[in-house]
Amino acid sequence: MRSIAARLCAIILLGALLAAGSARQARGQQADAPYLVYFPIIVKTPPPEWIGPGGGRVLSLAINPNNPSILYAGTVDAGVFKSTDGGASWFDSSNGLGGVFIQSLAIDPLSPDTLYAAIYKDQLYKSVDGGSTWFPSSTGIQASPVIYSIAVDPKNSANVYIGTRGVSVKDPLSPDVVNGEHYRWNGELYKSNNFGATWTRVLSNIGGPHWQDWAYSLAIVPGRSSVIYAAFHENGPYRSMDNGNSWTPVHSGIADLSGRSITVDPLTRDPATVYFGVWHGDGVYKSTNGGDTWSQVNSGLGGVKVYPGSLAVDPIHPSTLYLGDTNSGVYKTANNAASWSLAGLAGTGIYSVLVHPVTSPVVFAGTQADGLYQSPNGGVSWARNLGGLHADQATGLVADPTNPARIFAGVNGSGVFVSTDRGDSWGDFNHDLPDKGINGLVLKPGSPNLLFALTNANGLYKIDAGAANPAWVKTGVGLPIAAASGPAFAPGHPFSLPDPERALAPDASPAVLRVQAAVQANDPILVLQFASSNPKVAYLGTKTSGLYKSSDGGALWSPLNFSGSAVTALAVNPQDPAKLFAVLNSDANVRYFDGSRWSSTSLGSGVYALTFSPQDPGTIFAATGNGVYRKTGSGNWVPVGLSGVVATALAGHPARPGVIFAGATTGAYFSTDNGDTWIPGPAALSGRTVQSISFDPGNPNLVYFSTTTHDVLRFTFP
Repeated sequence: MRSIAARLCAIILLGALLAAGSARQARGQQADAPYLVYFPIIVKTPPPEWIGPGGGRVLSLAINPNNPSILYAGTVDAGVFKSTDGGASWFDSSNGLGGVFIQSLAIDPLSPDTLYAAIYKDQLYKSVDGGSTWFPSSTGIQASPVIYSIAVDPKNSANVYIGTRGVSVKDPLSPDVVNGEHYRWNGELYKSNNFGATWTRVLSNIGGPHWQDWAYSLAIVPGRSSVIYAAFHENGPYRSMDNGNSWTPVHSGIADLSGRSITVDPLTRDPATVYFGVWHGDGVYKSTNGGDTWSQVNSGLGGVKVYPGSLAVDPIHPSTLYLGDTNSGVYKTANNAASWSLAGLAGTGIYSVLVHPVTSPVVFAGTQADGLYQSPNGGVSWARNLGGLHADQATGLVADPTNPARIFAGVNGSGVFVSTDRGDSWGDFNHDLPDKGINGLVLKPGSPNLLFALTNANGLYKIDAGAANPAWVKTGVGLPIAAASGPAFAPGHPFSLPDPERALAPDASPAVLRVQAAVQANDPILVLQFASSNPKVAYLGTKTSGLYKSSDGGALWSPLNFSGSAVTALAVNPQDPAKLFAVLNSDANVRYFDGSRWSSTSLGSGVYALTFSPQDPGTIFAATGNGVYRKTGSGNWVPVGLSGVVATALAGHPARPGVIFAGATTGAYFSTDNGDTWIPGPAALSGRTVQSISFDPGNPNLVYFSTTTHDVLRFTFP
């Protein structure tokens, strides 16, 4: 026993020495071996866990025809997810993929463990083990393609087809104009006859050499797989009768050639019944003679815009179809498209629709921001799938200081959610909140139930979370109206995520050039901070109207400075509510207000977050595009580590002096010596951008990391 105890002590001592060495080695940079956190003898903490709320942008869907309990979801920001229980729960299935923006996804109907996934502007990947691992399968495809569509021959798995758009190049003769410049987009359609090992171009230069249109959608006739259809961006439907080797346009009767989605009645053979969805408001066209002639079937649709993958035929009852609109939800017809009606999710933008191949009343809808929905009854009712599909942009999390098990999460695109069990389960918390574009959540100091939501288009909202029937109400008299609403500018997020709307449908048609009119809306609110020493004083940063101040706890506001600029970060002095630091447009300069005048200091790189030390109010930290800076008292800003790392978020531990966390575009780091040395945080965050960092008030070692692509990670700090 004594020998065992001695050896155990030796192991513990060795671990401590390794941890110390690791910390010394990490001075100013990432440590190679963070034994301080993970050495199993020294500490034992629960593993990090993604807790939700769940959801995000679901661009593509696929289902195993032999085992419909197995589904796949391709997300815009978080890779591929898989479900083995019919969509009730999901897990990440992206090992080997070269990116997280899944542009398209397809399953081999003859060998359902074989899948293809296209990464936006990267390449095509293949899996032969049900998505457990992926490998590139792009030999012969043009460089940096956007692969909008993938189709696998249902009779011969060796034949695979993809529609692509390559890198745009300037061409003064091209009719496509973007921001005043003429571009051609290099659209090419490819075929593989060897299971995706190599690819051969079979169609290009649609519309002429200076146009080069591209295919958004492909459909193969199941009963006669030599017949294939393609929906082209500006030249409508094309058809091949010889396994994709030659193609001809088939658009007689179609007035709107802005093709986005094409699908075939699976029970027809030759000629096939084909449906063609368009972008510019004409809705859907139908052909009952294989595409020779078309007629518009738009009754009840009202000018919908159709995405690739959002037009689906019920494979059991093909007189029933579903259509997802970019703005107004899911439409349904049960009479072969003679008439349509709204079938739920009103006001929700839809990317993809999938009908269950065996139990066809079951329908799935992937949304533009709100995750995946499932209807068990053909669209009569819908339920949001929250279990494990972590693809949301979580913009903030706050915990109730009087009940730490209750936490609130803000999600950009899905609104606000509440959990009463520290994130194990979530519920909707959006009652009377008109704008689900949440840029942040703030709890007013000293008022544990008073929660503020920073919205992207509707201004500032507040809610009494302790009320019997809590509801959001608008507040903020004096806050500005912007000239036009726009996409959210997420504070602490230095790089814009790819925009699937732009990627899917660059609206540059010479025939129908659409320009959206400016819409009057509240200026997006990017950041709000109360003065901890006097919660009646608060400062608020907007996207275009600068900095505002309130002296009555957030009811009335007046402009303070920086009109015309975006205020993206704030830090109010913990001891003096009149003093604060601010960052404009995430640039390199930190502005300081001493109560009477402003001064500015450049840190040499973009600044994305500011925070004061909880234990030393004279010390402030800045997260920058080149690591972390620190300023103490009247001293200068000095770099204190993580050189080369784009730091996006900061938080000082509320109970442990010297412990500070930094979020980055590459994950998270922590320091135990006030920023002098840094150690990598949980590996689960590797490659993820951290938006904000929060602590559990009942257990300050319980840390929540809100990320731009994977919701919230719960982590126990040792």
